[in-house]
Amino acid sequence: MTISSRCTAALGIGLLFSLLGGASATPLSPFETANLQPLILPFGTPPIGSATLLAPGRARFGVSYQRANTYTTSRVSNPTEQLIIDAEVTRYSFAYDVGLSGLELGVDIPYLTYDGGGLDALIDSWHSLFQQPDRGRLAAPRDRLLVRYERDGETEVAKELPTAGLGDIAVRAGWPLLKGATPSDPALAVRAWLQLPTGDASALHGSDGVDGALWLSGSGDLAGLPLMVAGGVQFTGETRYLEAQRKPTVLFGLIGAGVPLTPRITAKAQLYFNSPYYGNSEERQLVGWASEATFGLTIELKSGIAVDVAITEDLVSGASPDVGFFVAVRKR
Repeated sequence: MTISSRCTAALGIGLLFSLLGGASATPLSPFETANLQPLILPFGTPPIGSATLLAPGRARFGVSYQRANTYTTSRVSNPTEQLIIDAEVTRYSFAYDVGLSGLELGVDIPYLTYDGGGLDALIDSWHSLFQQPDRGRLAAPRDRLLVRYERDGETEVAKELPTAGLGDIAVRAGWPLLKGATPSDPALAVRAWLQLPTGDASALHGSDGVDGALWLSGSGDLAGLPLMVAGGVQFTGETRYLEAQRKPTVLFGLIGAGVPLTPRITAKAQLYFNSPYYGNSEERQLVGWASEATFGLTIELKSGIAVDVAITEDLVSGASPDVGFFVAVRKR
C-alpha cells in the first residue's frame, strides 16, 4: 500500500470514528427491504416500519438501493405449467415521512430496473464454496434476463428485454397504540399502506391495480435483547398478469432482533414471511409461502443520519430472490 493510500485510509477511518462519536439511543426498526422476485414485486412489500412513530413536527428523508438475483424453474413434472425466472432487479427508493399530532404520514417513490445482471458468478462461487445445491444455475446462460410462465399452452408472462422506470408509488400512515418512554420500553403502532398503479405493469414495474395493507408493528426488550415483531394482511388489487390466479388477501409478518455492538452500531437480523399471492397452480414459487432472512448493520452517525447495510437470503427457494443486497441512508 502506498503512503498516499495509507493516509487516505487513515483519514477515512478517523472521519468514521469522529462521526460515530457521541452515543444516542434510538428505537429499533426493521430494514425496509422488498421482495424483488419478479412475479411478486408488482404487488409491493408493505414497509413494516418502527413501532415508535415520529414526534409531531419531525420529518425523515430516506434513499435506498436494493439489488436482488432470482433463478428458479419448474420443480414438478407438470404438462400444463412451465415457469422460469432468471433475472436481477434493482430498486431505488426515495421516502419521506412526517410526524403530525397522533399520526405519521409518508410516501415512497420507487424506480426499478430489470436486467441480466452480474451476480451469477458470485452466487455460483458461493454455492460451490459451501457445497450448496445450484438448482440448475450452472447449466443456465450466465447473466440472462428471462421471466416466462406458460399455462395450458398459453404464455401468461414473457419478459426478456431490460427495462427501467418508475414503480408503483405508495403512501403510508401510522397511529401509536402504545408509546414507550425510552427506546427499550414496549411500543406498538398500527400502520396502513396504499400502493397506486403508477408503474408500467406490462414491464412488471407495477401491478396495474390498487394494493393496500393494514398491520401492527411492535418492539421492546426481552431479557435485554431488543426485539421487533409485526403482522398484518395485504389486499391485492387487479393485476395485468395472472389475474385469474391472484389471491385477494395475503398474510405477512416479521420477527427480528438487534444487538448493539457500540452505542451507535447495531447488528440486526430479521425474518419476513408472507402467504402466497397466487393459487390454482402446482408451482411452489407461486403458491408457496415466502420467507426471507435479512442480516446487517445500522450505523447511527451524527446529525440524525443513519446508514443501513444488509444482505438478504431466501429460505424458501423461488418464492423470493436467492440473494440480495440492501443499502439505505436516512436523515431525521
